[in-house]
Amino acid sequence: MKWLIEIVEALMSRPGSLVDAWKRKERLLGTWFKPWLAPFERVFDHLSPVGQRFTINLIIGIAIEIALFAFHDAPKLQSLQNSIFDMIMTVYSDLPLRGTSGRVPIRLVDIDDATYRDARWGGGEPPIAPRHELANVIVAVLRTGADEVVVDIVLDNRNGPEERELVREVIDSRRDSPNLQHLLLVRSLRLPSREQDATARATNVEASLSTVRRAAWDGAPASPGLQIHDVVPNFVVTSDHVLREWLLWQAACIEDGDESGHMVVFPSVQLELAAIRAGFTRDELPWNQPVPIQEERNGRRVPCIWAHATARRKTDELRQWVSTNLGLRVSENALASRIMYSIPWLGEYATPTITNSHTATPEPLFVSYSAQQLLGPDALGAAPKELPSMRGSVVLLGQTFAGSQDFHTTPVGNMPGVMVLANSIDTIFAYRSVREPTLLYRFALAALVIGLIAFMLAKWPRSRLVKWAFAVMLVFLLPITIWLFRKGVWLDVALPLIAIRIYVAIEARRRALAKAEAPVTSRSPRKRGE
Repeated sequence: MKWLIEIVEALMSRPGSLVDAWKRKERLLGTWFKPWLAPFERVFDHLSPVGQRFTINLIIGIAIEIALFAFHDAPKLQSLQNSIFDMIMTVYSDLPLRGTSGRVPIRLVDIDDATYRDARWGGGEPPIAPRHELANVIVAVLRTGADEVVVDIVLDNRNGPEERELVREVIDSRRDSPNLQHLLLVRSLRLPSREQDATARATNVEASLSTVRRAAWDGAPASPGLQIHDVVPNFVVTSDHVLREWLLWQAACIEDGDESGHMVVFPSVQLELAAIRAGFTRDELPWNQPVPIQEERNGRRVPCIWAHATARRKTDELRQWVSTNLGLRVSENALASRIMYSIPWLGEYATPTITNSHTATPEPLFVSYSAQQLLGPDALGAAPKELPSMRGSVVLLGQTFAGSQDFHTTPVGNMPGVMVLANSIDTIFAYRSVREPTLLYRFALAALVIGLIAFMLAKWPRSRLVKWAFAVMLVFLLPITIWLFRKGVWLDVALPLIAIRIYVAIEARRRALAKAEAPVTSRSPRKRGE
């Protein structure tokens, strides 16, 4: 690689030395390139000094962009891309929301600090959500006519009489309902035990799949006015502990009492809501279909917890289905799984007005209500208040009190899990998924940026390199990036920034070498009075 470094240093020091550096390497590279280079050499020699520098800068820029594109999955590049994405996300969250088409009204019934400390809520500050009071709140929310109600409170960590009574009360309250409502209940999955992981390592298989806890609503009687859906709010926390991405589904295993078990797939909250709003019934959804395990090892069927090939095959099937029927892009690229945080949790929020597709009326995108107003009579005997009609809205029932331990670091600050859900739901209905511009658009923009930077570096002194280059990025690329971002399109500006940084590093190295090689001249000290 020494000859390559010599060529790069020649490019940075003296444009005319490019041909000389290349010719010195003919004995190593052979002579078959010479006929191809001759026309370019003649054209290059007739260019002005600015034209020669522009040509070389253009070649360097293209080479750097290609190299960065080839290694765009490198951890350090990903870290820089995440930082820039977070910066644009922060700007985006502070701007007025544009484009309300497809969005659905979201309502939050919040078990906040006031509710949590109220004596009517399980005596005040209960260790878990009190089941009887929670059932009353769920019934009160369903009475508002909400089409979909999401209970973001784990209920399957216990499967006792109180949980079964909660399910019975909720189902019985909607038996005479004229309209079908959907109740989405969160499932929690049991992580593999240490023994299972040790066995997996010993047998040279992948880590075990999670298993399912039994819930009080498993096998509950059907109700003509209420349909219960199992969902898993699954998100990805990156290595810097920031929650940026979602998972649309997760495979898990139900233990049948034997060593095999059978596989099930749980959708995310936002995916299930998108499928419901698209008109699919529960029986039509592919994640509710049986998942046969046909893998064998040593003549025996592989246990469900190790059936990774089956899980991957089901994932491919689901990826195709959601792309065809819901317009969702699911790929290895993390960009398609990004959450657009447009609904903040704290601070003033000028909620935009959208059109409720069910009632054809203008409504705020997001409204929060304290669950405290739905509790039983207070100390003065005042009856619980009623919530307004929520027909056509998605209602979230969640916990934001300080001790809930359900807070996450997001690109826009700390946020409770139920607000992450709210932003995920808004993202899937407003944008489906974040996407990149078409390849032709990205190529044209990259060519324009590289050409502009190459011309600037050829025209102006090197001392102004950083100032002018970053000024171009801010004045030219940043507004375009934000404009596209508000449409759910991400224009990655990390690679041009890195390319400039690399060029600056090369220039700094060239200057250091030139300074070190320059002859040192000394002057005799002046005498006093001269």
